[in-house]
Formats: sequence, structure tokens, C-alpha cells
Amino acid sequence: PDGLSGNEDCGQMSAWYVMNAMGLYQVTPGNPEYTITAPLFDSVKIHLENKKQFALIAPRHSPNDRYIRSAKKNGNEMKELFLSHSDIVNGATVGLEISKDISHTYDNVKTGLMPLKIPFTSVPYFSSAENSFRDSVNVTLHTVENDAAIYYSVTTGRLECQKAMRYEHPITIKERSTVEAFSLRNGISSGTVSALFTKTSFTGTITIKNPYSDQYTGGGNDALVDGIYGVEDFRVGHWQGFEQNDLDAVIDLGSIKKVERISTGFLQDNNAWIFFPQKIEYSVSLDGVSYETIFSGTTGVAPQQEGAMIKETGVSVFQKIRYVKVHAENMGLCPPWHKGSGSKAWLFADEIVIQ
Repeated sequence: PDGLSGNEDCGQMSAWYVMNAMGLYQVTPGNPEYTITAPLFDSVKIHLENKKQFALIAPRHSPNDRYIRSAKKNGNEMKELFLSHSDIVNGATVGLEISKDISHTYDNVKTGLMPLKIPFTSVPYFSSAENSFRDSVNVTLHTVENDAAIYYSVTTGRLECQKAMRYEHPITIKERSTVEAFSLRNGISSGTVSALFTKTSFTGTITIKNPYSDQYTGGGNDALVDGIYGVEDFRVGHWQGFEQNDLDAVIDLGSIKKVERISTGFLQDNNAWIFFPQKIEYSVSLDGVSYETIFSGTTGVAPQQEGAMIKETGVSVFQKIRYVKVHAENMGLCPPWHKGSGSKAWLFADEIVIQ
């Protein structure tokens, strides 16, 4: 229902195919213009809600006819192979002459058809190894337009750059910072993009037993201990997702340390097949061999609870340990009452915090 990556996006792929099969292609979604292409059918008619009719007639003489030789709208020669949305909804008849000979295609020089040129500057993009770092990170900005200049500003907890600076070399970030940037070309500014870079302390080395999804990595193997927290919108990308798999992780603190609290954040959005774990267990160890379970419980939220929500589940420890094992049990399959009944359920986890 929310356009999960990898599925059919609420029918949008089907809608795209139907439109193209009819000979209409919307180059820029949101811009009410359609490029006319050779349809799959000799005749297409749309019966509109306002009782009017739009028709596109393109008879073929052979199966190899695929190139538009001429076009008429309501009997008048068209100078451009474009239709506006109003052309369709107000009713019109478009006739196409289709040829198998590419040399006889629509001549954009004779008809006066010119490429559509809209003043536009692309936004710059970031290139850095990670959005979290321990000591420092170098942030590189790029643009796909060689003649565009990039400007940026950096906001930290202590200092805000009031004026954007011209980007000339990688930016070194040493504390939690937000970098904003835009491109300027021929006097036209792009939109502004931003990225947050978070400084973290070393929690430990994490080992994850069951594979997480390639679609929802959270940033990689260290996503659960990188200091970056997920938000209620799972699409942002900070959550690590497990499809039908349990979360089974072990964190090695590197040495025996006194730990006061262990907690983990989980996400539920049952409209997207994401559920809180059925059971959460924390176990601790001094040697990584013998473990003591110090917590076994749930989030206390029913899977039927609607809406996206985050729940942190934790336990007080107050003892010396080196290894922490976190086990969160996936529901496995969507329950019978759910609209995705029988489909694989998701478990989304984020930061494992060890204080």
C-alpha cells in the first residue's frame, strides 16, 4: 500500500504500461504534457467522465509499422508531437500515419518541433563513506553539470555558517554537523540538499547471525551501533530490516566493562508489513561462551495497533560484562487478520545502545 521497494507501487507500473500502450508518454510526471508515440493498437478510445471522448487512430499496414510519419489533431496537421492534458479531457481525435521506414519519420525541422528547453540546474550530491564517524569524515560534493558551481554551509551545535561558501575541496567534519548545498549555473540556482553527519563513540564490534535485507541495510553491518537513529518513516533508510528472520546479534565491547543499561529501538508499521518483535531477549557474558539471560519480554504493543511507531525496549544491568547478545523474534508471517495474511513479515531494528 505504501509503495514498498520491489513491488508494483500501487499500480503505477501498470498505469505506465497502459498509457504507453495507448501511445502517450508523460516525460515529466506533474507536467501536464504527453509525448505521442506509436501505440500498440490501431485504435484507442477513452470514454471520459465528462461524456466526451478522446481517440487516437493509428492504422498499420504491416506488423513492422512503428514510426510516426505524420500526425493530425481534429483534422489539423500537428506541428509538435505533444498533447496537453486539456487536449485529452476536453475530447479530441488524433490521427497518426505509421510507417515501417525510419527515413519517413516525423521531420522536426519541417514541422518546427523544437526540443523543450526549461531553465534548470541539478542539485549537487554528497559522496562520503558513512554518515556517522568516530574521529572525522571528509565530505565530497559533486554535480552532474560541469559548468555549475557548488555552494555549501555547515551547521554544528556551536556554530552556524550564515553565508554559503564556494565549494572547492572536500569538507572535513569533526563533530555532529548538517551540511547544506546547492548548485548555481547561468544565474539559476538548484534546490538545496542536506545531509547529517553524526559523531559516535565506539560501542563495540557487532556480529549478526541472520542476514538482513539488501533493501533495508540501515547503512551496513554496523548500522545497529553507528549512533544514527531511525525515524517513523522507514523509507529514510536508517532501519535494518529482517524479512521473516530474527535479529540475533552479539556485541563485543572489546574488554570487560561495567554496563548500566542495554536497549534497542524497534519500529512497527503494520500497513507496511512491519511488526514489533514477538519476544526480545538480552543476554550477557564475560567470556562469550556462557551467557546469562537478564531480560525476556515484549514491547507491550499489539500488532493490530495502527500507525507507524517506535518503541525502545531496555533493561538495567549494573554489572561487569564484555559480550551482549540481543535476540528479537520476528513474527514470521503476517497473521490471518492482516491484509497481507501469509506474507513474510518484517522486523525493523535500529540502535542497540549500551551505556
